[in-house]
Amino acid sequence: MMETDFYPHSLAPYGEPQLGRRGLYKAIGGGDGDASPRPAFDQMTLLWVLNLADGTHSLMDIAQRSGKPFPAVAAAAEALTLAKLIAREPVQSVPMPAASSVSPDGTSVQ
Repeated sequence: MMETDFYPHSLAPYGEPQLGRRGLYKAIGGGDGDASPRPAFDQMTLLWVLNLADGTHSLMDIAQRSGKPFPAVAAAAEALTLAKLIAREPVQSVPMPAASSVSPDGTSVQ
């Protein structure tokens, strides 16, 4: 899952992104005889990804917060990426904080 995780960043953060015009409504659900190999996602998963695509939430964060399965969140994000509604920000390892150089009484320690 880590190789498919990324931080989505919205390319259309203002207003409604007109999902029907981009063909995303007919891709939802996957139950219309479409022989697509990609995992199905529902409309709510698509909206969760759009809502939290601020560059600070990873796909894993979105899956946990929404209660949706990670493969569905990843599939929705891929569809939104192909529609140029979100961009991929790679998941970067978080650096460990440096040891504090301030003592408990607030004075600087050298």
